[in-house]
Amino acid sequence: MVCAKYEMVLRVVPIGLNGELDLSVLKNVLGMKTRLVALTHISNTIGAVNEVKLITDLAHGVGAKVLIDGAQAVGRIPINVQEIGCDFYVFSGHKAYGPTGTGVLFGKFDILNTMPAWQGGGGMVKDIHAGTATLKRAPHKFEPGSPNFAGIFGLETAINYLTKIGMHKIHAHVSTLTSYALQQHQSVPNIKILGCPSERLGVISFTINGRNLKEVAAELDSYGLDLGVGHHCAIPLMEKYEIAGSIRISFAMYNSKSDIDALINGLLRVCHDI
Repeated sequence: MVCAKYEMVLRVVPIGLNGELDLSVLKNVLGMKTRLVALTHISNTIGAVNEVKLITDLAHGVGAKVLIDGAQAVGRIPINVQEIGCDFYVFSGHKAYGPTGTGVLFGKFDILNTMPAWQGGGGMVKDIHAGTATLKRAPHKFEPGSPNFAGIFGLETAINYLTKIGMHKIHAHVSTLTSYALQQHQSVPNIKILGCPSERLGVISFTINGRNLKEVAAELDSYGLDLGVGHHCAIPLMEKYEIAGSIRISFAMYNSKSDIDALINGLLRVCHDI
């Protein structure tokens, strides 16, 4: 939509069958006319962890800015935007166990101050004379009007809770669950797991040969197992694997190995293996 509005050219970097971005293609498409590189930190469909620092360095090498979607990462791994070096980092609040309808945009201060305000309202104006307004500096010029105080305080509480537990502990726990689930899935017949990235965290998607995935998900739901089914807002990825959709498992800090065991038992029942 942005490219259409401003007549920009959008280039998409493909992934390999393993689910990782093809960095050789990225290096070839980057050029002095590249203005922005946008990518996910962790894939919401196959859990591939992108090399965000390396990609940021490559983009900065041609003068491009970098925006990272951290929705799948924020509740699972420690994130240090200074170490990554990205210009923007965004995530939705509910992915950090906060309220829905909240979100965070990190941006480098000097860049934010060169950007125009996207809407007007109270609290963003520093001074005004004869119809000429001087806006406050970032972030205030981007936060006009009355904010969602309840949502903001809820998100703050959630982030403090994650910090208290320790993101390194959460990362280790989710990593253990991911490895365990991949191992246990080998016992289920006719399952095909999408991708085999060198680093996968928190998300696994799969298909079952000869089965309607929506029917499978509905049957698993009757066993108390809540899984995503469909294209997961990743239609180009589904086209890459030549499928209409998949079933997705997504691990959170409160999940345990017993949850995975229950899933495997449910899948075995679905596949009529017991």
